[in-house]
Amino acid sequence: MFINKFREKLKSVIKNKKVEETIYSSEKENKKEDTIQLSYIGKISASTPKYKSILDTIHILEKNEFKLLRIRTDGECSGHDCTDSFSKEYSSYEDFISKVYDDFNSKKESVAGFAQLDWSTTIFELLNEEHNIRIVLGIDENNGNTNSREACLSIHEQSVTPETYEFIKNLVTKLNVHEL
Repeated sequence: MFINKFREKLKSVIKNKKVEETIYSSEKENKKEDTIQLSYIGKISASTPKYKSILDTIHILEKNEFKLLRIRTDGECSGHDCTDSFSKEYSSYEDFISKVYDDFNSKKESVAGFAQLDWSTTIFELLNEEHNIRIVLGIDENNGNTNSREACLSIHEQSVTPETYEFIKNLVTKLNVHEL
């Protein structure tokens, strides 16, 4: 009964957003417990400059005790198609912004004549250690094109406690994310 009320409360807060949840029971030390599996996917509005909405989202997450773990770029690597992946990792947003385009152009020059360099996505990964919640922000890059793009936000949790569920619900409200 508690879980049903809790589920309805969450759905009322995040109307028009894609939320999938599965409720199941598990036996633990002869004690029946309800747990919730939550999968949330949404989009953050595009902004100019390109990464401003992502930076704003990171600031909100940091205020809620999330740490930016890493930022990674990625692309396709194919000998058949003569493409090489621009795969690079950065430890901070400042490091990413100050180096990514120079790193991309430098690698592009180094593979010129052999392959085309592909930079198709950038992933920003954050973690709240207290609640063990991992959030991934991903943005399509189109080889470093500086046009505005929407970023995708995803939260996937296997065993959400009522406390964590409430924390995520409040976080989604603060982030103002819209349906994917």
